[in-house]
Amino acid sequence: GQGDCALITLENGTDILIDGGDVKTQSGVVNFLKDNTDGKIDYLIASHPHADHIGGLDDVLNEYEVGEVILPKIASGDVPTTKVYENLLTAIKQNGCKVKRAKAGLTIYNRDDCVIECLGPSGDNYSSLNDYSAIIKVTYGEFSAIFTGDAEVDAEEELLLSEYDLSADVLKVGHHGSNTANGKRFLEKVKPRYAIISVGYVNDYGHPHAETLARLGKAGCKIYRTDYSGTITVTSDKKDISVITEKSEF
Repeated sequence: GQGDCALITLENGTDILIDGGDVKTQSGVVNFLKDNTDGKIDYLIASHPHADHIGGLDDVLNEYEVGEVILPKIASGDVPTTKVYENLLTAIKQNGCKVKRAKAGLTIYNRDDCVIECLGPSGDNYSSLNDYSAIIKVTYGEFSAIFTGDAEVDAEEELLLSEYDLSADVLKVGHHGSNTANGKRFLEKVKPRYAIISVGYVNDYGHPHAETLARLGKAGCKIYRTDYSGTITVTSDKKDISVITEKSEF
């Protein structure tokens, strides 16, 4: 659906979950994890507290052993009062999970030629809840991917001012392909070969926006969309990349 969820499985069996989809699709997320993990999530990353990203995470926390939870700290005046966010925090507490703050400079994993690091957020007070999003980069040998949650242009501009290497083979496109994200300068820096858009079919927001698709096209990357292709699986052996989709695009 319109939610966002990505599972990263490393060669040694380590599993990292970024977001958990919407409440309406949480059973699908749980069932997918049953088929594709050994019952443990080593690192669970909640990019930011919007329902279409964290809606299924309380079920994941209650069904699976979770090693560590990583989520951004939200300024007191911006903390959501939604039931979905409350359910997530309750599940974290009830399951006694270790929690770390998602922020620029945090290294989540560094072993076996794989580095998973948090490039953002670098600030602690934003005008949009989307800009609190944890921005994650995975580097595995020569392969790299960036997951940007719903981070918008302001957060992207912060990244451009940083010293991080933003180049990546795969970009999980920000904010479901909204034109408030995926700015021209950011895409020029990332230079993705593949762009993956997590988006619901004929959704209420008009995502992905035509302006974003045009910018991605101009950047020269191959675009994959979950509304057309279903689950999208990217595999790399540190160098070569393959992309398999659940269904054909048309």
